[in-house]
Parts: sequence; structure tokens; C-alpha cells
Amino acid sequence: METPANGEKSLSSKLIAAPFTVLELLVIYPMNTNNKLIYRFFLSTAFKVPDTGTPGGRDLFSDVIEAGEFVGENLTYSIPVQKKITEEDMFLQMYSRNDNGYPLISSALAVVAIE
Repeated sequence: METPANGEKSLSSKLIAAPFTVLELLVIYPMNTNNKLIYRFFLSTAFKVPDTGTPGGRDLFSDVIEAGEFVGENLTYSIPVQKKITEEDMFLQMYSRNDNGYPLISSALAVVAIE
């Protein structure tokens, strides 16, 4: 998805109806992000994401990394997670913030196993 210059964008998964485990995250940073493209991941009961600001729900990684934020430049992180989600009827949501003066493509993939 394209994250606008000095802007934010969020995207939601389809409904995940059963408990699941997040096995891995693949987070991609294009060139020229200047470490100013920030990703966060949320778990929510709502499909709709706001036009600006972070999605509602629970930040999935604020307990393991500062402010739950992933930052990088011209690289791909493959992050083993193994985070079990016991709730049903949930949505995974990706939030990106671009603090550059030009738009950037935000890309991330969550690998999950449905219980």
C-alpha cells in the first residue's frame, strides 16, 4: 500500500474466525526511507481502520519492542513471532507512518496458523 508523504495509512486483514498463532512477520523497507517509515501491528475486533492515526485494538508488540514500532531502511525483516491469539473473530491490522516528504510503499506480511 502507498503511505502518503508525512502521512499514515492502515490496512486490515479479513476476519480470522478462530484462535490463531502469528508465526512470523515479514516487514519490507524500500530504499530511501531514511529510517522514517514506521510499522506497527494491532489486533482488533473491528474491520474498519481510521483514515489517520493508529487502529484501535491491542498493539501486538509493545510488550517486546519500544512503542511496538518497527523501523528500517532498504531491508527486509523476517521476524519469528510465535504469538498465540486465543480470541475468536479478530482482525490483524498493519499501520504505517511515513515521516518523509515523499510517498513510500509499505509492505508487510503476517504468517498465521489457525488453531
